[in-house]
Amino acid sequence: MPVQTPLLAVIPAFLLAAAVLAAGWRPWSKVEDRRWDWCGALAVALAFLCADYFVWKSWPGLWAAEEHRRLPWVAWAAVIIAVVDRALLGRIRRTPLSWLAGAALALPIVWVDVSRPTTYPISLIWWAMWSRAIAIIWSESAATAHRAKGVRVPLVLCIAAAGAAITIIQSYTVSIGLTAAGLSAAMGAFVALAIWRPQLPAAAMATPVYAALLVGLLVSSRQTGLYSTILVLLSAGTAGLGDRGPLRSLKPWLATLICALLTLALAIAAIKLSPKGLDFSES
Repeated sequence: MPVQTPLLAVIPAFLLAAAVLAAGWRPWSKVEDRRWDWCGALAVALAFLCADYFVWKSWPGLWAAEEHRRLPWVAWAAVIIAVVDRALLGRIRRTPLSWLAGAALALPIVWVDVSRPTTYPISLIWWAMWSRAIAIIWSESAATAHRAKGVRVPLVLCIAAAGAAITIIQSYTVSIGLTAAGLSAAMGAFVALAIWRPQLPAAAMATPVYAALLVGLLVSSRQTGLYSTILVLLSAGTAGLGDRGPLRSLKPWLATLICALLTLALAIAAIKLSPKGLDFSES
């Protein structure tokens, strides 16, 4: 693989997300203006679209035959849902409506299966499960981003997406894995912003877009095993543990470190269970 391929999947995505976040949040200003907080959702969507284009060298079209090429449209749909949820003061993500929103976002990815009645009821059960996964990652990550401001949520999501990227690559699906690397790079921009201005809950609005894309990438990578998929999804949900249970009494930085290490451990376990495992030699 030419070295410029992974670089083009990561660097432009990071820079584009950083530019959108800078324009929306203006971190250099001491005045906190949350009117543009929806730019977090836009930043992830644009960054992913950028990575998708540089990996596949083309735009996906209105309805691509391959599930993974429909993910840019899923990202835009998630941006709309994020904006609507903001207008409704979080009534979607905090209620069972989040499951319905997750179902809408997962539908383009599972359409091949759910559109064939011969696959019922198994395909419908899987659709419900992926929908719930999107809803849980979204609602839990957004709630944690509002409770525990700072680097914890974007760091966990960045590591989880990186784990997804390597897991998918180790499942013999390199191109989809590189687009997942673009998602990780996008969250890296949120990490940088959180280090600069830790009081800005910039990642909260990004979570529905992130959740839909993470689940969509894993589902559309057909060679990624179920156990690896579950471990990656679990790795994206560790941030909420930092202010619950025994971690609640710890200093915030220590709780964040433990959450990040747990995410990393789950990601490594997911990679280990992939078809190539921890063997990174060329084949």
